[in-house]
Amino acid sequence: MVGFFLLEGKRSRLDVLRREEDFIRHVLEAGAATANVRVQTLIAGSEAGRLVNLYREVGQDLGLIPPPGEAKQVDDRARG
Repeated sequence: MVGFFLLEGKRSRLDVLRREEDFIRHVLEAGAATANVRVQTLIAGSEAGRLVNLYREVGQDLGLIPPPGEAKQVDDRARG
């Protein structure tokens, strides 16, 4: 059997829920009855956009992602 539950709400409230004993107990019970039970965090909307921009900025700072405009030049050279 494959499936999932999606809980939607404010991140701060969901963070509190994940630490409540009843929630933890339900996750542990489900994990005892099935395989691969996990609790994942999904970030969407403007928060997701903010994190994508932060990821790009950190990658550029570390030299892992080329600055804008430079990526096109790398692609052109690779096609050669």
